Amino acid sequence: MSSALEKVKITAYKTAKFDEKKDKIASGEFKVLVNPEGYTRSYKIKYKDQQASGTKARKMEFDKVEPEDIDLDFLFDKTGALPGTFKATDSAGIGQESKDGIWPDIEQFKKVVYDYKGEIHQPPFLIIQWGELIFKCVLREMSINFKLFRPDGTPIRATIKAKFTSTVENELRVRSQKDKSPDITHLRVVKAGDTLPMMCYEVYEEAGYYMQVAKANNLANFRNLQPGTRLFFPPIEK
Repeated sequence: MSSALEKVKITAYKTAKFDEKKDKIASGEFKVLVNPEGYTRSYKIKYKDQQASGTKARKMEFDKVEPEDIDLDFLFDKTGALPGTFKATDSAGIGQESKDGIWPDIEQFKKVVYDYKGEIHQPPFLIIQWGELIFKCVLREMSINFKLFRPDGTPIRATIKAKFTSTVENELRVRSQKDKSPDITHLRVVKAGDTLPMMCYEVYEEAGYYMQVAKANNLANFRNLQPGTRLFFPPIEK
């Protein structure tokens, strides 16, 4: 078995559910010719600055954990320095440069990660895969640095610096955080066998709030919950 690290692959989806059959966008895949040297993952916590009048010290009150970012640099090269970059050959079988240089590769990259998709009214959701890395995200920003050109000005080498921000569908985000704090709104999906008091206990650690939750969700019959129903658990003061 080869020990070589597999190539970075980016796949585009219509929704943050990332369903392979329903959400995957046709022709929405990009695989690099050469892997980046590495990547940078950034984690940020946002605080509210609170400072009392006439004091020097500030109290840093937690606000939220912001989405994780990942930065990647992608190389595009049609100088002949990289194997497989020349597809056309002359009569002698010698590889020839594409007349369009790196533009077709850059346009394909933009089509996958950047272009606005009319059917979802926004750019696509993405999964970046590289070895053990599986990063579900959207493109936050990108810049192209053109480095080498043919005499006619056609670029033949460039790097793209791209920043991606993690994203996850609301239901999955709530489930992964496993928050039980009563002062934030929760979303749960009813599973077979669930009861409203039991779900209230999971969220609030108190089963007795089921009447408030039933009222917030306009439930006429909270004793017969249908699997798949989405329920909101509002902030409740204990």
